[in-house]
Amino acid sequence: MTIIILDNIIIIKSENNTKSEDKSSVSKTVTDLIMHPIRMKILLALVDQRRTTQQLAEMLDDIPQATLYRHLNKLVQGDVIEIVEERPVRGTIEKVYTLSRLGMVNLAAADIENASKDELMRFFTSFLMSLLGDFSHYLSSKEKPDLLADGVSFRQVPMYLSNQEYQEFGLELRKILLKVLENKPAPERRHRVFSIVVLPVEDTIK
Repeated sequence: MTIIILDNIIIIKSENNTKSEDKSSVSKTVTDLIMHPIRMKILLALVDQRRTTQQLAEMLDDIPQATLYRHLNKLVQGDVIEIVEERPVRGTIEKVYTLSRLGMVNLAAADIENASKDELMRFFTSFLMSLLGDFSHYLSSKEKPDLLADGVSFRQVPMYLSNQEYQEFGLELRKILLKVLENKPAPERRHRVFSIVVLPVEDTIK
């Protein structure tokens, strides 16, 4: 999955336009669905991949098959993963799974305002799953990961900014990003992913 930064905003829009505003605590429901240790393993196995039930069972051999089927069904019902193909195999139907289709588009303010809480949570979850998948692939590619030498970093930096200061900060950051995004692949250059999450925090000090 490619993350595109435009106008200092990262947006992921689902192709499914079904709204679910009538659900109570939708964000909590989606979070509870995803943040289960077994379902998290399944999701990580499906990042940028299409896998059959058999392939998932071989990868996640510590999960009993009946349990794997049960959690796959829950993720499909929750529209977190989807069945992209069904193949006849020895008198049965073999299903092929992947993460729910998500596309990168540049949304207008009205599009964001019209998104349901459920959609927003799924967009953000897709972004986080992409990060988890990238980090998992990085770790698996190293016998002994050296985060410092490889320039791996993840941290939170609290800032106090007015709306105007935040806009100015975003414009300066965008200038820097656009400059390096023009770089072409070269032997001395390493492919890196720079991800951004900006969230307002309700401060207790008024």
